[in-house]
Amino acid sequence: VTKDKVVDAIQGHVLGEAELMAIF
Repeated sequence: VTKDKVVDAIQGHVLGEAELMAIF
């Protein structure tokens, strides 16, 4: 696993959580 993929996964998770918080 490359560092970029790890960063993308973390950013995607953070954005997903932000969207959930915005919805609720």
